[in-house]
Parts: sequence; structure tokens; C-alpha cells
Amino acid sequence: MPNKNIRALVGKPLFLWSTEHATNSLAVDTVAVTSDSPEILSLAKEAGVIPILRPAELATDEARLEPALEHVLATLCITEGYMVVLPPTSPIRTPQDVTNAVALLKDFGNDSTFSVVKSHAFLWEASPDGSLSASYDWKNRPNRQKLAPTFLETGNIYACGIEGFLREHNRIYGRTAIYNMNYWTQFQIDTLEDFILCDLLLTMKPWESVEAFATNGHKSG
Repeated sequence: MPNKNIRALVGKPLFLWSTEHATNSLAVDTVAVTSDSPEILSLAKEAGVIPILRPAELATDEARLEPALEHVLATLCITEGYMVVLPPTSPIRTPQDVTNAVALLKDFGNDSTFSVVKSHAFLWEASPDGSLSASYDWKNRPNRQKLAPTFLETGNIYACGIEGFLREHNRIYGRTAIYNMNYWTQFQIDTLEDFILCDLLLTMKPWESVEAFATNGHKSG
């Protein structure tokens, strides 16, 4: 999806969902957008956040995010404290989620954290030679709810201590905690279908119906 980060999602450019979540979190005091797109940087400035021009060599399809984050920190002259990364392609979160994730670092002594959704899926993996292996005993298939849970890394939130990040050159390091989020947050935008789905979710907010349903005592078995 060309230019997906500025495509309108429920009436505003996709990336602005993330800047607003950061700006409205009690745990964040400096918000910046890194991009090689003049249009994105202009919109970021209009939104009141710091625009940082990403060098071309850090903006290729093959480039890792960590060097771009190091460039942001160097530009802002920040070497300590906490860093929160909110990828624009995972827009279903809240400012409170951001605050809660940072609390896992500040209040519980963790070095890094990232958002996940719990799963009881039957998973299969294909090796290079084409053979398959399963995450469960398929010869004695258990009930799904009996499986040990796995955790899907959703990409909504990454948070870590800055000193350790600059030392390890990775946003996940040291003593790591997972931040559990609800089912609806797992959808990331890579394709047009993903964009349509997230637009529908943010418009309809089905999680509010689930909360109301549970509050009224209609909990399913």
C-alpha cells in the first residue's frame, strides 16, 4: 500500500493515531515522528510533534528500525530515561495502554516490554525442506483451551530503557515483560484488506460491546 501511513483511517492520517496516543499518555513527555517523507513530516509538525528527517540509508525496505531510533535519540540529544515506540501500522491501542506499558518498566524493574495478545492456536511451522512440525501433539489432539498459551507479538507498543537500548542496539533486551492487550488490538496494516478491517474496528469499537455484554452479566461459558 503506497503512502499507507498518510492514508485516512477514520478521518485522519494513519500515523496520527500513534502520535495522539503518545501525546495523550501520562508516561510520555517528548513525541517525535521519524520519516523520509516530507508530507508526513509536515503533517507531524502541524500536529505539534517533532518531525525528524530519516536519512535515506535508514529508510529502505531492508533497513531495521533500531538504527532509525538511534538517529532520533541522537538528534534529540537523549541518552537516558525511557523510550516508547508506537508503529503506525498497529493503530488499535489507547493512551492508557502506553502508560501501562511504561509502568511495567518504571514500577516493576523491567528493561523492556512489548505488546502481545494471548493465543491458544494450533500452530504449524514449515522447514526449508518442506517438512512440517506442530506446536502440539497432533496425534493426541487436545481441546484448544487446554493448550499452553502462546503470545502473538502485535507491534502496537515497544518500550525500553534508553541506556540499555543504546548499549544493546535492540528495543527488546534484558529483563523483558510482555504487555497483554485485548483481542482486537492484534490487527496490523500491511494490505488494503487490513486497512479496511482496522477502519471498521475503529469505527464500530466492538470492544465496547464486549465490555457492556460482560458487565450486564452475560458472560459466555
